[in-house]
Amino acid sequence: MQRLVWEQAWDKTISLGDRKQIEITFEQANEEATPIKYIPFWQARNYRGELLITVIVQNFSDEAMSFTHLPLKYVEEGELVASHTFSYSNLELEARSSMPWTFIFPEEAIKREPQLIEGMLQDIEA
Repeated sequence: MQRLVWEQAWDKTISLGDRKQIEITFEQANEEATPIKYIPFWQARNYRGELLITVIVQNFSDEAMSFTHLPLKYVEEGELVASHTFSYSNLELEARSSMPWTFIFPEEAIKREPQLIEGMLQDIEA
């Protein structure tokens, strides 16, 4: 059974409304054959030009998921918008768990201007 967990800082700072929206999105998500899935939630640009992609990371495997050297790409309408390798050495997602997280693509990782609608976060194939 998949369970929703919160990173400690998120758990303390997220608004009640945003927490509820994430919980609803999590409940509506269906398991797929893939061991890890990124459910899109928010997309935005910040004042520094960085691209913020918030997803619910789902780890369906029986092993913890590391966030060290995690190559990801953000795609809209089948076209690459940004790619970057993320490393959060203190972050790990337990087996059979889901967690909201925001991946921040630096401005230099952005390949084309995002539309910020219906994008998908994906693993970069090795």
